[in-house]
This record gives sequence, structure tokens and C-alpha cells, in this order.
Amino acid sequence: MKSYRLTQLAQADIDSAWLYIAKDRPSAADRFVERLRRHFELLTENPLTARLVPT
Repeated sequence: MKSYRLTQLAQADIDSAWLYIAKDRPSAADRFVERLRRHFELLTENPLTARLVPT
């Protein structure tokens, strides 16, 4: 399985989103992060399933 690496800024954004969601619904925050992780893994294995966005 290929791996992916998040920048510190990306991880901080995810952590911030988790904290915001978890204030009201901790289980929803966990599901949110899990879905992101699954999407990252999917893109790692199938990079052509998404379009490139200029940075």
C-alpha cells in the first residue's frame, strides 16, 4: 500500500475541524476524520480519480 504525508498546516486544519465538530458531536468528528483518511488512501492508490488543481 502506498502512503501519503500531510503537511503540518493540513494536519492542523484537520485537528481544528475535529475540535470544532467534537464540541457538539465527538463521534461525528471521529467519522469526519476517518472519512478524510479513507479518501486520502483512495487517492494514493488511484491518483487519476481526481483532477489536478493548480497551487
